[in-house]
Amino acid sequence: MVDIRRLEIARGPEAATAARRDLDHWLNEQGCDSREDALLALSELVNNAVIHAAGDPVVVMSYTDDRIRLEVHDRRSAPPVRREPGVDRPGGYGLNIIDTLSEEWGWTATDGGKMVWCHLFC
Repeated sequence: MVDIRRLEIARGPEAATAARRDLDHWLNEQGCDSREDALLALSELVNNAVIHAAGDPVVVMSYTDDRIRLEVHDRRSAPPVRREPGVDRPGGYGLNIIDTLSEEWGWTATDGGKMVWCHLFC
């Protein structure tokens, strides 16, 4: 059985915290004891949407067979750009963290922007 939860997050400095709190509670309901990677991955996806995209991010979480799928939808159609962190500019860690933590990740264009997703084991 697939359990799905959808959450619209208010854009702002507390967006990742709100998303993390909701994910932690939801994964606890699923009986997922190992949540740290998923919490960090969602933080990075939401932060990227807040910093680089438009509108309030929408988070969709699904859980089936000990596998978590996290999606963050935003209203900017430009694809996410994975870059190497540099000493001459801040940032560059987000998608590298997602790549390290997740089984796989990617993005899909949507009618109103894009969705960035990742899969993790619980």
